[in-house]
Amino acid sequence: MKYIYTVFSLLCIVNFSNAQGGGNGQRKPGNGQGKRPQVSGQIIGKVIDSQTQDPLEYTNVALYSLRDSALVTGTITSKNGEFSLENVKSGRFYALINFVGYRNKIVENISINPKNVHVDLGKISLEMKAEVLGAFEVTSEKEGIEFKMDKKV
Repeated sequence: MKYIYTVFSLLCIVNFSNAQGGGNGQRKPGNGQGKRPQVSGQIIGKVIDSQTQDPLEYTNVALYSLRDSALVTGTITSKNGEFSLENVKSGRFYALINFVGYRNKIVENISINPKNVHVDLGKISLEMKAEVLGAFEVTSEKEGIEFKMDKKV
């Protein structure tokens, strides 16, 4: 009985020590998982008007995963039209830039990896969305009876 208790105790200690993963919270090298190390990157750029070259303030910038089109992160541009997406995990992405009154713009082939952690998209110009409305006529009709404070005309 003493022998069984000792073996059981040793098995429990070994099992719990393996569950701790080495005690420092990092994977052991050569564990055979074959995954690339995760890095955090930064994506910056500036959004401008295509005709006037003025910066566009409060423009939406959304970053989507190329693999499944899931929204990863997003931001809005500053007063000078610049934006910065921080702590972007490694992977391949595309950015959707949109602003009211302008055509949406998609920037493709954005890649964050250990060799490329800082991506500058440069100046992104948006074109105004012009829509031609059909002709219209404004008509008005004057009422036959007018009510004033002291009389009816």
